[in-house]
Amino acid sequence: MKWSWPLGRVAGIRISIHVTFFLLVVIFAMAEAQPGGLGVFGGLLWLILIFACVLIHELAHSVLARTKGAEVRDIVLLPIGGVSLIEKMPERWSDELAVAAVGPLASFGLAVLAAGAGVAFGARFWPINLYGGALLPRLAWLNLLLGAFNLLPAFPLDGGRVLRAWLERRQSVQSATQQAARIGRALGVVLAVVGLFFDFWLIIIGAFIFIAATQEERSTTVHQWLRGTQVADLMRRSVTTVDALQPAAQAASWWSGPQVVTFDGRYYGLAGATALSSAAPGALLADVTDRDAPTLSPTADIGQTGLDDLVRSGYQALAVVDGTSVVGVLVLDDVMNWIRNRSASTARSGHHWDQSRTQS
Repeated sequence: MKWSWPLGRVAGIRISIHVTFFLLVVIFAMAEAQPGGLGVFGGLLWLILIFACVLIHELAHSVLARTKGAEVRDIVLLPIGGVSLIEKMPERWSDELAVAAVGPLASFGLAVLAAGAGVAFGARFWPINLYGGALLPRLAWLNLLLGAFNLLPAFPLDGGRVLRAWLERRQSVQSATQQAARIGRALGVVLAVVGLFFDFWLIIIGAFIFIAATQEERSTTVHQWLRGTQVADLMRRSVTTVDALQPAAQAASWWSGPQVVTFDGRYYGLAGATALSSAAPGALLADVTDRDAPTLSPTADIGQTGLDDLVRSGYQALAVVDGTSVVGVLVLDDVMNWIRNRSASTARSGHHWDQSRTQS
C-alpha cells in the first residue's frame, strides 16, 4: 500500500506501518493525557501492545497462507488494525477457510494466555476495562474482543472469509463472494449508524468494511472474468524496442509509458519516463534501465497472475517475452478497457456485479 513505511521483517514477511497510523498515536496520546487517563507514556505503551496483538493475529494468517502456497507481500498496520497483503490465495475452499480462521484463533490463544497469567497473579477481570487497571486482564479482554469481532460473518472480516469459503463448497467463487460482500456492506452500514450515537471509531470501521467489501467483490469479479484469457490475447504485438547502447537523452518513447530496452536483440529491461528525464548527460539507456522489471509470458493467464503482476510492478505496461525475445507488450489501459467493455456488456444483459445475480 502507498504511504507505508517498512519496519522490518518477521518470519520473512515485511511489516509496514501506514502514515495514517501516526494520527492515531497523536489522538491516543492526547486522550490519555487528560485527567483519569493512563498518561501519555501509559497510553502509547498500551497502543503498542494493542498493535502487537494485531500483528500476531495477522502473522497467523500470513504464515499459514504461505504454507498453503500463497504469496504474502507484507503486513500493513493501519489505525483500524492490520491488513495482510496475500496474493494467489489457495484455490481449495478448505485452505481458504483455515487461513481465515487462524487469525481469530491466534487472538483467542493470546486471550487464554493472558487470562491464565492474570488468574495466577490474582488479577480481577470484572468489570471490563480496556483503558485502566491491571495489564493482563486488559490484554485478555482485548484479544477476546479482537477475535470475536473478526469472526463476524461479514466480508472482508475473517468471519466473512470463512463464510465465503464455506459457501464455495456448493457455489462458484463469484457467487459466494457476492453473498459475503452483501452481508459485509450491511454490517458496515449498521456499524456506522451505531457509531453516530456511541463511538466515532465505529463509523470509521463501518465505512472501511463497506468500501472493502465492495472492492473485494469487484476484484473477484474482474479476476473471474479474466480467467482463461492469456496475455497473448490482449497484448500489443507491434512493439518498438530501443537498444541499450543508445544515448538516454536521444531515446524517443514509442508511447507515453516505459520503453522496452533490448541488448543484442534480447530483452534487457524497462526504462521509465522518470528515469529518462533524470538521466545524467552522456548516459546510455542501459544506465537508466530497470533490469529487475518483471516480464510476462504470452501464455500466462491474466486472471490468475498477469493482471496482478502488471499492477504490482508499478509500470503502465510490461514486456511480454518468449524465451529472450520480446513478442509484445501488455498495457494496463488495454486491460482496463477490456474490463470496462465486459462490465458494460454484463450490465446491459441485466447481470451487473452490483445486482449480484451472476454465477460463473
